[in-house]
Amino acid sequence: MEPNWVNPDAPAKRQRLNPPTVTSPNSRNTIRGECRYGSKCYRRNEAHLVQFRHDLLEKAYGLMKAAGDFTRLPQHFNLEDGDENAILDQAIILRDAGFETPSKTNVPEAPSSSSHSNNVPPVAKTFGSSGGGDRWKGSIGNLSDERRRKYLEQKEKIQSAVVKTRESRNEDLNQPAIKPLDSKRNVRNMAQKWESSCPFNVFLTKVRDIPVEVEGVLSASFVDLFDPSLGEVKALCHINFMVEANWFFDQTIRAGLEGKPTWLIYGEESEQLKEAPKAFPWLKPFGVKSPFPFGHHHTKMSIVQYTDSSVRFMIYTANLVESDWDNRTQGIWISPKCPKLPSGSSPSVGESPTKFRTDILQYLSTYPVKASAAWKDVIKSIDCTDIKVFLIGSVPITAQSSFDGFQFGIKKMEKILRSYEMETEPNWPLIVQCSSIGTLGTSPDNWLTSEFGSALAGKDKRILGPINLVYPTEQNVKGSFDGILGGGCLPYSALTHMKQKWLRSHFCQWKADCSGRSRAPPHIKSYSRCSPDQTKLAWFLLTSANLSKAAWGKLNKNGDRLSIMSWEAGVLFIPELLCSSKYFTVASNDANNRFPLYFDIPVTRYEKKDVPWYFEMLKLAMSADSD
Repeated sequence: MEPNWVNPDAPAKRQRLNPPTVTSPNSRNTIRGECRYGSKCYRRNEAHLVQFRHDLLEKAYGLMKAAGDFTRLPQHFNLEDGDENAILDQAIILRDAGFETPSKTNVPEAPSSSSHSNNVPPVAKTFGSSGGGDRWKGSIGNLSDERRRKYLEQKEKIQSAVVKTRESRNEDLNQPAIKPLDSKRNVRNMAQKWESSCPFNVFLTKVRDIPVEVEGVLSASFVDLFDPSLGEVKALCHINFMVEANWFFDQTIRAGLEGKPTWLIYGEESEQLKEAPKAFPWLKPFGVKSPFPFGHHHTKMSIVQYTDSSVRFMIYTANLVESDWDNRTQGIWISPKCPKLPSGSSPSVGESPTKFRTDILQYLSTYPVKASAAWKDVIKSIDCTDIKVFLIGSVPITAQSSFDGFQFGIKKMEKILRSYEMETEPNWPLIVQCSSIGTLGTSPDNWLTSEFGSALAGKDKRILGPINLVYPTEQNVKGSFDGILGGGCLPYSALTHMKQKWLRSHFCQWKADCSGRSRAPPHIKSYSRCSPDQTKLAWFLLTSANLSKAAWGKLNKNGDRLSIMSWEAGVLFIPELLCSSKYFTVASNDANNRFPLYFDIPVTRYEKKDVPWYFEMLKLAMSADSD
């Protein structure tokens, strides 16, 4: 029977809400009580924002309304202890609700026309600063405002359903739906965060609806990756799939990177990025496309050179789009700082024990010379000896096995895993966590348990334990911070699933209470080998690669030719190299080899009533809502 993709309990369209009329100064707090969280309120619910008074928000709202600009806070606005992103979102919700500021609320006068020119949003202002600026200001600035408006409109349509669910559970709506966790406190900047993340250097992206003060994991925003405490940036190279031009330039400016030479290698076609150097001459965009029809440029990576000529590599799972850095679970690995080698050093000096430098150079060689040559020269001259993870890359290629073996995709993983002694047995399960699934065949032994499973078995050569696939259910998505919109990052198709119904027996629910992210849908991808009692990991891979033949590769019948369709990049963590141990622990908080696993184990199998999330569910819900 086909699943029901439209929620029959979805709330009807709501009428606009306005605060009650205030009749006397003494009655104001009685009629509209002050929110007990004051300027720290993170709520994005229209009913709450209208019912309770938020002085800082309403002060900002009055200024923005008078100026006719809801894209940024007024210049020199005193945030006090409020959160800029929260106030911007809340102000737009009030605007769209037709909110009228109560007469007793002190709202400063609107800026004069002369001062208003200084309140141009940073993106629009910059686009207007060089040739073709007016055209760019209109197209990019308006696009940003319109996209943000539509995004928040859709979120509001499902917000009341989420609130209703939480109320039925007797949850405090002013608190995020997570457990406060133990965290590494007194961390003031990114350099200190990075030090406290050693030896793994793994972060999750910040989640907008999880207040920083209750978060118990090391997290970072896109801007945080370029924090001055990590070094003064000289030049950058971003390698990604999807790029929202307006968001990317806004983040670049917020990070203080405007004017820094920036290479941008991207996959999804974008006229805006092609034209961007007219307004931003420091940007060098390069669009690349796989020669295979089902291949994509799916890698997510940034390479940063600092003014002292040192370099960091950052490999992550998020596209350069606003929603990927908002309310989703994403992963980031930040390398140690790799200093420049003395001039005249031998080419063999400075190599990583994992040959990371060789592998990244080989990976970059698959791009056009103009896009990669300058960065290859930079990387050849740095010391990578402190990098102790393996780069697992995929590139669109049909490769013959050679004396050195295959260098990309699933065969690269196999080669590494078979070269290390690990405390595993064939019955150790494999845990796959991904955000999309390709066509895997009519039965498990077409690829999943045969070619793929045997490659990840290492010296065991075959996995006899279960292959657990962590992928959100329909209810996981509907209960997320953004409701059904949270499923926008999970493009698994119902049509694909109909061809591989056997996969259901491998599915496990998305649960991430350990990191507070059960309600932040996972766009992160990882692969790991876990002990049967689920207390140890033999290894862990963080990657952009979903579970598909296009990402990992498919062997021919003779097993001597590997075909890969997409570019991907990930980092493989081996206990022996990082902890001088044969395994990582996930059970003990005190162990030096405890890996920061972000999802809950033991994993939880789908129940009978569970349905995997299909992208068609979002499409149908949206089309029904627009009728």
